[in-house]
Amino acid sequence: MGFFIRHLFLILILCIICPPVFASERIIFYTTAERKTPEMDAAKRYLEKKGLKVSIYPGANSLETHIENINKMNKEKARALIVLNIEITEGEGCFVAVSNAKKTSGIFQVIDDLPGVYMEKSRELASSIASSFNVKVKELPLFPLIGADMPGIFVYIMTKKDGINIALERLYVGIDNYLKRGK
Repeated sequence: MGFFIRHLFLILILCIICPPVFASERIIFYTTAERKTPEMDAAKRYLEKKGLKVSIYPGANSLETHIENINKMNKEKARALIVLNIEITEGEGCFVAVSNAKKTSGIFQVIDDLPGVYMEKSRELASSIASSFNVKVKELPLFPLIGADMPGIFVYIMTKKDGINIALERLYVGIDNYLKRGK
C-alpha cells in the first residue's frame, strides 16, 4: 500500500508542476468574425502540426459577450492572445498592431489598462510577427484586448488562396521566434 501511495503522490506532484510547462506553448486566437472561418480552421490545423496548442474564440458583438470570452481566455494561461483576421484576396499583405494602452501606476488595474501591463511583451510579439512579414508595427486602441491578462496584438493577413500556407508559415515563424525569446 505504501508503494502505491508514494507513486500516487509523485504523480500528483508532477501534474501540479507540469501544466505550466505545457501551457507555455498555448496561443489564443480571437477572431474578428462572430463565427469560425475556414481560414481560421486552416490556421489552427497548420500551427498545431507545428507543435503549438491553439484555441480559437469567435469575435463578440457586445461588451458582455467580450467579457465572457476574455474571462475564458484568461483561465487558459496562454502565452499570448492574437486577434487574427485572415482574408483571401487578390493581393497579399499584413497589418500588425499593438495596443496604445498605457500602464498605470497603483495597486489596482482597471480592465482597459490591462493591455498596458503587458506592453513590452506585446511589442516583442508584434515585432516578431511583423518582421516575418516584413512590415512595421502600428499602435492603435484595440478593443478586443480589453481585459486580456496576457500579451496581445492584432494581426490582419491578406493572402491569395494558393498562398495561405506561406502566410501561415510566416505567422508561425513570428510566433515561434517570440516563444523562443521567452525561454
